Amino acid sequence: MPHTYSDKELATAAELGIGLLEIGRGNRLRMVAQSRRFQPSPALLREFFRKNLSIAQCSICQNFRSLYDIPKGVHREGGGWRKNVFSIKSKWAYFCPQCRERFENTFTESHLGNLFKKVAALEQKQKRLRDKLRKYRKLAKRRGRA
Repeated sequence: MPHTYSDKELATAAELGIGLLEIGRGNRLRMVAQSRRFQPSPALLREFFRKNLSIAQCSICQNFRSLYDIPKGVHREGGGWRKNVFSIKSKWAYFCPQCRERFENTFTESHLGNLFKKVAALEQKQKRLRDKLRKYRKLAKRRGRA
């Protein structure tokens, strides 16, 4: 049946982000108010998928994957949860089977330990070079005065 909206109905719809259509004579439709675009929080959406649907998002490729989509009779291999060594809070991160296979050797603790040792050695070398540079600058200043 034809209907026009009151100011109170229009204000309520705008507050809630609900779209409204008005049905006029001859069953003509007119959009009175457009709904706002639904944009859920990505973190809440990931949590909902994981807890309610057993779907996790890969930390590397960002694809969503069912945690239990293994065909019958096939040994469970592939994705899994790993401690996120890059996070300050040490949260767990999910890696899909493809990313796990591709990056597993890269992100092992021993490999990361070796990387940290190399970084420390580079920092020491940088410090020694900085000290040498200071020494040469002092010598250059002295020679410039003489």
